[in-house]
Amino acid sequence: MTKLDVVSGFLGAGKTTLIKKLLSVCAEDGERVVLIENEFGEVGIDGPALRMAGVEVYEISQGCVCCSLKGDFTAALKDILISLKPDRIIFEPSGIFVLDEIFDIMNNPDIAKSCLLNTVITVVDAENYLLQNERYNCFFENQIERANVLILSKSQLVNASSLQNITKDLAGLNPGAKVIAQSWQALKSVELRSIIDGELTSHPNYKRSRKSGDRHIRLESWGTRIPRRFSDNELTTLLATLNSGQYGIVVRGKGVVLTENGGVSFSYAGNQYVLAKEPGVMEGLVCVIGENLDSEKLRQAFCADYLNF
Repeated sequence: MTKLDVVSGFLGAGKTTLIKKLLSVCAEDGERVVLIENEFGEVGIDGPALRMAGVEVYEISQGCVCCSLKGDFTAALKDILISLKPDRIIFEPSGIFVLDEIFDIMNNPDIAKSCLLNTVITVVDAENYLLQNERYNCFFENQIERANVLILSKSQLVNASSLQNITKDLAGLNPGAKVIAQSWQALKSVELRSIIDGELTSHPNYKRSRKSGDRHIRLESWGTRIPRRFSDNELTTLLATLNSGQYGIVVRGKGVVLTENGGVSFSYAGNQYVLAKEPGVMEGLVCVIGENLDSEKLRQAFCADYLNF
């Protein structure tokens, strides 16, 4: 029986970072793992980098599985189970995924006979928890209430009192879930293994939530390939202006770019960005998600050939 683990969480919470840690643990134990990625946007950013690391990746882009791509996900899942027969499938849904939908999919008899929903993890951005909970409450709470493991990211960036309040709030929303609030750097392989083996969790509830209402967020995305190189100063200056409002309301941005010093990946969320070296980058890619995006200004900002190194 193939295990299916779902790693959910709002845009920029840190799902891919956690998945890389889980994949490392699985590799240590020789598990055959397939990753299914559902990115909201025209351009998939994480898939190529994970493939270079030797992971089998199925990408479902340009939408959300809980909307028009539900059939595509079901078909991909069936194909993986029949052709690859992995020990484990890790599913990283779009940041605007409604967790109820995974339970509907797992009730498909063709899937249920050979695939077990093992662990449903939601990554919660501790630093931006209050803002996201206030702005996207109904949708945001669905991801929290339907998980059996809640892992706080960026917990080292909030004070002890705030962290305690968030943990208490999460326990109130989902009293049956295991809440992990320690810094990710402190998580050891044995603890990560305990999470995905189900030793720290209760079994996820297959019943659909009784709450009514539309949980879908009306966000839009813009993405493209980037045919230029950046100087280090250009890139940091551009990323610092994503919260200025001139491009619309940017909720999430991520990509890989070529710079004068090689490949660099960037991740923007909560009005902050993080850069990391990315060896092996052959071309630039960017995806921006938000509200009322000005695609022409974004194109000019990322694609205009200011410098050509």
